[in-house]
Amino acid sequence: MTGMVKKYHIALFLNKGTTAQPEWVRIKKSTALELSLNPETQDYDYIVDQNPTTEILRYKPSLNQVLTMYKGEEDYAFAWDKFYSLKTGSDAKCEVLIVFMQESETREVGGADATVYKAWKNEATLSVSSLNAVDSTITMDINFGGKIEHGYAYPSGESKAPVFVREESAEESWVDPFTPASPDPAPTPVSPATPAFSTQWDATETVAVNGELVLDGSATVSDGGPVSYSWTVDGVAEAATSASFTVDTDTAGEYVIAVTATNTKDGQTATATQTCTVTVTE
Repeated sequence: MTGMVKKYHIALFLNKGTTAQPEWVRIKKSTALELSLNPETQDYDYIVDQNPTTEILRYKPSLNQVLTMYKGEEDYAFAWDKFYSLKTGSDAKCEVLIVFMQESETREVGGADATVYKAWKNEATLSVSSLNAVDSTITMDINFGGKIEHGYAYPSGESKAPVFVREESAEESWVDPFTPASPDPAPTPVSPATPAFSTQWDATETVAVNGELVLDGSATVSDGGPVSYSWTVDGVAEAATSASFTVDTDTAGEYVIAVTATNTKDGQTATATQTCTVTVTE
């Protein structure tokens, strides 16, 4: 629609049924519908500002409804029951539906396109504050509680009773801006780079007894991680931790020598190993 929003474009309904089986009663004989948002604010004296800043923490909407008493009307019967029974506690709770008919859109309803209207639903506390016999009015105060459900409503069936559908993707408007947001998920650790040996060993080496043979096991990594070294001879760990290893050639024989280079980065490791069979001859 275009043009000025009229009073009959905003409809107030109260549920005399249950959440599972609502029976919406439209308030018709009220002479006013003013929705007070009652923002709750707090001043914060931020260090970067000269003057304090007022922040809105939340809203607590409320309605004051002065209902003209017409016996036989559903809205009067609803208000009269609340007045006469003096409802308190959970019995004073009532689901409220406000349909903003000036805000319409087309949605698929029952397999066909239909006009639907933006709507709020809330479980409110309803109190009857007065009955004025001279003016023939009952005054009800409706105070919203918890969070408002955002969605849309459309008339259904012959009775045109409203059906409310919660808009799952609608953002929740009652969010305290000073509640810490959920932390960002921890980033997936990146696997460290595998060390690359600077010298590729031959599969075998031969050296004479008491000769000199130094194996170069130095390695580099592309991610700048720290590289450490460990050595074994015939599978037995050696004390050496440097990048090179001097082979013991005091005794003739055949020895399998291995070096393992380890990149330790961000709590993870990557390793590379190479071996050489060394024959020490007489």
